[in-house]
Amino acid sequence: MISQGLGIAMDISKGGILLQTADAIESSLIALAAIDRKKNLFKIKGRLAYSKKTSIGTYLSGIKFIGTEKHMIKFIVNLVKEYNYYGYNLFIRWHNDEAPPIPHHVT
Repeated sequence: MISQGLGIAMDISKGGILLQTADAIESSLIALAAIDRKKNLFKIKGRLAYSKKTSIGTYLSGIKFIGTEKHMIKFIVNLVKEYNYYGYNLFIRWHNDEAPPIPHHVT
């Protein structure tokens, strides 16, 4: 069964993303997609690592990205740019000593 829903990115790293959703994510394979302010679609595949219900009734789901590192970084940079443009604070967590890439233009 295929389903869809909306989520809020709470935390992001090179390995994956933490989403807050109104409903539980039950599929193990996930396609994440977002649209930027210029109406460009960017997407990445992921695998559900865990999902737990919070005390306020929402769900927190950890999703591990699937794909090349270049594709993951491109998705992260695009998502962070959009969150920043709209004034949201998205926590970025990197698992190594490198600074996160912040290109002036993402292609």
